Amino acid sequence: MSELAPEMDFVERLANPSTFPDVSDERSLKVLVYRAPPASA
Repeated sequence: MSELAPEMDFVERLANPSTFPDVSDERSLKVLVYRAPPASA
């Protein structure tokens, strides 16, 4: 993300629902939340 959109700020990684168990945390689904800076007027 830092290469494609360096202006975005990482907020958090959402936990995977228990209905989708994974064998490995490294290979699991990753849902990441980023925040964009305020738009300038």
